[in-house]
Amino acid sequence: MIFEFFKHITISAPDYIKKMGYLKEILSIESRYKRFKIDWDRHLKNSKEVIIDALKMARNRRRVVVLGSGLLLDLPLREIASFFDDVVLVDIFHLPQVEEAVKVYENVRLINADITSTAHRLYISRPKPKTELPKEQPFFPECDSHCDLVISLNILSQLPIIPRNYLINELGWKDDEDITNWEHYIINAHFQSLLRLKCPVCLIADWELTYLDKNDVEIERHLTAPVLRDVEPYRQWFWRLVPIGYESKQYSVELTVGAFLFENSELLVYKET
Repeated sequence: MIFEFFKHITISAPDYIKKMGYLKEILSIESRYKRFKIDWDRHLKNSKEVIIDALKMARNRRRVVVLGSGLLLDLPLREIASFFDDVVLVDIFHLPQVEEAVKVYENVRLINADITSTAHRLYISRPKPKTELPKEQPFFPECDSHCDLVISLNILSQLPIIPRNYLINELGWKDDEDITNWEHYIINAHFQSLLRLKCPVCLIADWELTYLDKNDVEIERHLTAPVLRDVEPYRQWFWRLVPIGYESKQYSVELTVGAFLFENSELLVYKET
């Protein structure tokens, strides 16, 4: 915790990245991975395997864009860097260690960008409760005619979380139907924008969260990305996000993760054997 705090105050980042909680969350993910590595590794391995599978969808090898590159934990960077001429990694902020890690690849670029186009507007406008919230179209840098594959990597359900918390904790909004509908808008807009892309798409995202007791018996579950509820995945697996004894002695937290491969807005029918 002290180490996280020290990094938070020493890392240079735009004001809204720090004050809205983005930097804190990135550092928290880094810390949780170190603590829960055994429980996370299967999920990370599955994500990498799906991405390597998705490479065969690319008709050319010009450019791949990764939305949600994060700490590079779930990304087979070496493989995609050797496959594509241009690798573009997009996230709202990249830690200095990520900047250092990609320097060994001449064809890898980092772009810091808010792909929802909402966070900075919230920070600047500070909307009062019950006023209109920003509903900008998603921003996907470099996803143009030269792009041969787009990967949305474990971010779909996460996109509205920090803006939502900022509205509730800092701006006095109530956690009500207005907030829920806005969250769904952001998630749905990202999904629909992926479908409109002209190149193949690999979407990896959780869509359901489950609380399990010490015997792995379900206590409660709810959807994290309702838009994926009726979409059949290419692959599906479970991610033990928080083992029992950390967040609570009474339960662990597990995510259901799906991998979805699309080409020309159509879900690919082939599956793993």
